[in-house]
Amino acid sequence: MYKKIVYRAGRTVEVIKCYSHRYHPKGAKGPSQKKSPEKIAEANKKQQEKKLNRIINANFGEGDLYCTLTYEDGDHKPRNEDELKKDIQRFMRNLKGMYERRGFELKYIYTCSMGKRGNNPHFHTIVNAPMGYQGAVELVKRQWKRKDATLEETVLATQGDKKRPIFDVEGEEPSLMKGFVKPEALYKDGEYRSLANYMIKNSGEIQKAEKEQKENKVGQTGSEEGKVVKFRRAYEHSRNLVVPQPEVTIIEAERFSEKVKAPKGYYIEPGSVRKGSDWSGWPYITYTLISIKPRGRTKPPDKGRREKRKCG
Repeated sequence: MYKKIVYRAGRTVEVIKCYSHRYHPKGAKGPSQKKSPEKIAEANKKQQEKKLNRIINANFGEGDLYCTLTYEDGDHKPRNEDELKKDIQRFMRNLKGMYERRGFELKYIYTCSMGKRGNNPHFHTIVNAPMGYQGAVELVKRQWKRKDATLEETVLATQGDKKRPIFDVEGEEPSLMKGFVKPEALYKDGEYRSLANYMIKNSGEIQKAEKEQKENKVGQTGSEEGKVVKFRRAYEHSRNLVVPQPEVTIIEAERFSEKVKAPKGYYIEPGSVRKGSDWSGWPYITYTLISIKPRGRTKPPDKGRREKRKCG
């Protein structure tokens, strides 16, 4: 016997077949693996990537908005962890109000990154776009403003490829914006593994853990300069998101087949088939199926950038 674990998220179906201490054929167990701090950190990171990928797949799709929110140098740039948290929470709260006034419900995910040197805070965010891609971009830009800027002053656009914020108020400078808003529409295949991996890799929590590991290796002590902000979790999301739960089935067959075949109406995501053993030495195989027929949206989104590539 073996366990079959399934996660259903939007157009994707993640399948895991594995043996365990309770369900396994004779002779299936391999040697146990040593758990070094580095291996444990890497395993935790991969689990965060998988969970975030499922949440994105289950709640967002083609035409929804991925964007990077940056800060320019100045007095409005957050000086510490508390200011940074309050700033993104205020932004999401105000954006939620703008959605509700238009009859929509805001859904979001965000991670915080501090840049390679640890002193360049910015956010990677995903928000739904029920009003269309261009409409969501405009609302996000209206809210990524300094606290002393009024809504009337922040009528936003971008100036060609320079991506500089401009205003329709005569004589006003673009300093009313906190920084740049770099938008991009989610691509259409419904599987966002590369985006989830990118967001986790650049999150403040992961960067802090990696930084501490390197410092411990060389015997250095950390300094306040370049300190990476640690949020409570590697990512935050709105409470109204669907979080896919595992569907566990015990299969009576003696062994699982290592041959993977997509059922009718699905195809296997390229590169998703992985085989290996867990810490205890029990073999597993995992892969992701993607539905050929799109699900979720009934109305096509506004035109935006659709190409599939690493975001950021």
